[in-house]
Amino acid sequence: MNDAKSANRLRLTVLLLLFLGIALSSFWLLQVMHKETNEHGPDRSRNDPDYFVDKFTFVRLTKTGQAHYIVNGTNLTHRPLDDSSDIKQPIMRSLAPERAPITISSRDAHIDHDNTRVELTGDVQLDRPAYGAVQRFDLRTPSLVVFPDDEIISTKAPIVANIGGAITTATGMEFDNGKGRLQLLSKGHTIMPPRSNTQPIQQK
Repeated sequence: MNDAKSANRLRLTVLLLLFLGIALSSFWLLQVMHKETNEHGPDRSRNDPDYFVDKFTFVRLTKTGQAHYIVNGTNLTHRPLDDSSDIKQPIMRSLAPERAPITISSRDAHIDHDNTRVELTGDVQLDRPAYGAVQRFDLRTPSLVVFPDDEIISTKAPIVANIGGAITTATGMEFDNGKGRLQLLSKGHTIMPPRSNTQPIQQK
């Protein structure tokens, strides 16, 4: 009897040890697989570029399929996690109908998700020619933010603007191209061009 009980205990002990070994092996295998997935899978903390484009032209369309604005550049780098793009030597042209076209250039630009916000930096130049009764508008600033769908342009940086010959300096501004309204944020100063007093010579 004692021998039979001892044999049963031995078999139970062996089975328990076997099951314990299998469980520990399964746990170790899961840990190894999880570690390899973390090491070789996508790192959500990184936003490495997924493609590059040289000498590109990007056209943004309206809901009716008409060209709204065009962006050219020497190089575009796209980042997939936030769907943003960085551009070198960008040139941005508005194509709003029945309005004077606006051309903006700079050294660099960053386009946010859905292409609704464009941040331009480095020697930013904005040029809008005269159009009908609208005066010519030139702007120089270190940085500029453009919301092309809303036709709103703003900056908190210093600006120098030429509006129909009047030179305006300020720190920060917001320009609504749709409403034709310019708002200076602070330290605004305007120098008006001198009036000409020259009288025409009458011929006898």
